[in-house]
Amino acid sequence: MAQQLAYAAGATRSGRDTGALPLRWWISLVGLLGFLIGVTILTYALARSREMLTLHSLAEADAISFTKRLQSEIDEQLRVLRRVKWNYLSGRYKNPQELQKAIIDYQQKNPICLEIGQADSEGHVDWVCSRDDPQIPVELSTHEEWEAALKA
Repeated sequence: MAQQLAYAAGATRSGRDTGALPLRWWISLVGLLGFLIGVTILTYALARSREMLTLHSLAEADAISFTKRLQSEIDEQLRVLRRVKWNYLSGRYKNPQELQKAIIDYQQKNPICLEIGQADSEGHVDWVCSRDDPQIPVELSTHEEWEAALKA
């Protein structure tokens, strides 16, 4: 028994059992730090992903807003043009010069409209109000893309 006590005292002095505890402690500490770094990277990735989704959503909302605004602007321009057409059909304009003046006013207020003209039922263009060189042909019935509109 004395030999066992001497062996135990020697093992304790040499640090054989005391060194294992700090080694486990360091392994646990490294594992904990690795876990915390992993959680930090994951949190950063999720925040970045959310930021990208937010930016994408904002861009999509801007595009939708722009489209709605553009559509309402075009609808308003078409409403004004229909009003000019119905005023002409109801006889509000007493001569063709009044209609042409109304069309010129419409074109000045609506820059999207490049060319407006008047044609008779056979397809002969009476007049064209254009910003540049007229693109509407003089005889609509000779052009296949305009001929379908005459038949309708």
